[in-house]
Amino acid sequence: MIDQPNNVDIHTKENRIVLTKMVMRLFGMWEIPISDQGALLNRSLSTIRRYRNGRCFADDKDMLDRVGNLEGATEKAFQVLPKTILCVR
Repeated sequence: MIDQPNNVDIHTKENRIVLTKMVMRLFGMWEIPISDQGALLNRSLSTIRRYRNGRCFADDKDMLDRVGNLEGATEKAFQVLPKTILCVR
């Protein structure tokens, strides 16, 4: 589940737009193929392409839980792996 400060509502469209952009950048940073992105988010490739083109995640519990899991895994990776491995660009 996504840890959120008390004053942030991830259910607003504005915040879901920011969240979608962050996840798409994360996928790019990790060089995750689009087919795997679809599998991670349980979405079709056409939906992933729409996210990449500016559409935001739906206000959907399953989707937000998946995004929260990705955020948690990324946070853990940054804690345990050297920054030189994580930030190769």
